[in-house]
Amino acid sequence: MWDLHQADILLEIKRQVKTPICTGESLDITGFRRLLELHAVDILYIDVYRCGGLTRSKMAAGMAEAYFIPCILHYGDPLTILINGHLSANAPNVMLMEIFDHTVLGGEVIYPPPSSFIKKECLELPTRPGWGVEVIEVA
Repeated sequence: MWDLHQADILLEIKRQVKTPICTGESLDITGFRRLLELHAVDILYIDVYRCGGLTRSKMAAGMAEAYFIPCILHYGDPLTILINGHLSANAPNVMLMEIFDHTVLGGEVIYPPPSSFIKKECLELPTRPGWGVEVIEVA
């Protein structure tokens, strides 16, 4: 479990290295706030599920934007790719989304699969209502 005092430790590490610090994929909005207030990160790493959903992820990206900090969105299941795509379209400081090949397929989880929305290494968001796909329910 994340201890808010770990942000102080991370800040000390940041002061001693030249490598940009990117973290946050296991945090919620409270953890992000502490990291940003201390200027302990160079890039905020957001996981939409651990953060508390799309709304809280958007809040975290907005907080980071106020500190001129870019964000990276953490990979997840095939539906997460589309949720992250929607977040990216609404948060100007999102610099990239992490995607793994196996999550792009997703034909057994959602239809159409995320691979059908990827064109030239870019995600074109579906135009259908909601996330733009149907979740395939398993009986």
